[in-house]
Amino acid sequence: WYAEQKPRTEKQLTDFAHIYFKDLNVRTVFAEGEPAREIIEIAKREDADLIMISTHGYGAFRRFLLGSIAAKILHDSPIPVLTSTHVEAPASATEQLKTIVVAVDLNPRAPLVIANAAALAREFGAKLHVVHATPDEGDGAARYLDHAWRDEIARKVAIEIETYIRQAHAEADTVHVISGKTEDVVKQVATETSADLVVIGRHHSHGYNIVRTAPAPVLSLGMH
Repeated sequence: WYAEQKPRTEKQLTDFAHIYFKDLNVRTVFAEGEPAREIIEIAKREDADLIMISTHGYGAFRRFLLGSIAAKILHDSPIPVLTSTHVEAPASATEQLKTIVVAVDLNPRAPLVIANAAALAREFGAKLHVVHATPDEGDGAARYLDHAWRDEIARKVAIEIETYIRQAHAEADTVHVISGKTEDVVKQVATETSADLVVIGRHHSHGYNIVRTAPAPVLSLGMH
């Protein structure tokens, strides 16, 4: 059965490329093996600058399978990954990135993530918003803190993020420090700023949740 299906599947892939990438120089590759690993290895072999992947397919099983593949690629790929769960139509050729939101954890990789997001912002003349989510009132020990303490924590976090921005030799239009679940906070800021792109580091602790809920495409950077 597989021997019969393989050439048909290869032809489907070639036909797909001819239809949707007809104006581009495209080479199709049919690989066998664990999908996420094969995609990453091919991207490395081709010295790719970017991996683009959908996070959903048609049917419950296909959605589950493709979602799990995307999650593994996001987790394992040293190459930047661009994906989105909510973009149903291709962007207009006249559209450009006008607003970029970069979500950061408080860790040594944050300046590098900010620096890459800032480079994109400069390239496109886009506004840059830096966002960090602090624990909400119902999350663990945070619920025992009074408002003054929470405000003081938010102030200190904002100072830390400003330090990251200086280390990245970048400029940000706004630094958002908001309490709540990370994916909800990122979604809120991206929606309020009409973001065209959300940038995260590969090791962001809530990376895939951000991808699933963000109202814009998400670029995951492979930070070492």
